[in-house]
Amino acid sequence: MTAKDYLDSEGFVSRNSDEVYSQVRENCSEEAEDELRNLLERWNIGHIPEAEFYSQVCRFAGEISFYDLLKSRQRGLVEWYLEKSLNGLERPEILDIGCGTGLEACFFAELGGLAVGIDPSRDVLRVAKKRADRRDLRNTHFIPGNRDYLPFREGSFDMTICINSLFSPDEFRGFQAELLYNFASSHRIEEMRRVLKDNGRAVLIGSSAGDPEHELSRYENKFLGSEFIITVKEIFTSETENRTFYYIFISAEK
Repeated sequence: MTAKDYLDSEGFVSRNSDEVYSQVRENCSEEAEDELRNLLERWNIGHIPEAEFYSQVCRFAGEISFYDLLKSRQRGLVEWYLEKSLNGLERPEILDIGCGTGLEACFFAELGGLAVGIDPSRDVLRVAKKRADRRDLRNTHFIPGNRDYLPFREGSFDMTICINSLFSPDEFRGFQAELLYNFASSHRIEEMRRVLKDNGRAVLIGSSAGDPEHELSRYENKFLGSEFIITVKEIFTSETENRTFYYIFISAEK
């Protein structure tokens, strides 16, 4: 199954923001649309705790969650990194860090092997489990966990993947922000490495709010500092609703 076929089967079609809000309005209410707009605005500026945000985006508009509706605005990006992440791996055992509603983990499970997803939000994990059950995927496991202390032994997985989950928006503030960023990013990437088997693969996808080349260089240095061998580093450019978005992709071997 290709990433395109899988996403189509999930009803994960490309939508712009107006289409997202329209679907919420039509399947829920105008009040729900206003709540979602306000929720997203607060999230983007870091004024809402992660747990609260993810609990609220687990509501459904018809057959699709608010979480997936918002994510569908970058359908092209999702299809691209799903195909690019595996690149030759066959039936791998994969850990998805910050798995959300299990969209990516269930795709990996469709290809065989084992897909494990962790997330601090039990609400999104319930949605992920329902997705796996609906697709009759018994080679998936979704468990509570966080990116700072992965609850697995060393050498457990063929691949670890972290998609826009290494940090929360505006997680680091104040005069020590850079220090906290350096410590947290190094520690979290080292955790990705710890649970990998020898020659395992770590994949990181992250958005760039500033200079994408600079962001790529920062991530690259963190991986090199954890003794990874970087095999792929790219910047994905997305033109959406008259705005340009940049995403960092790094694949590295242990």
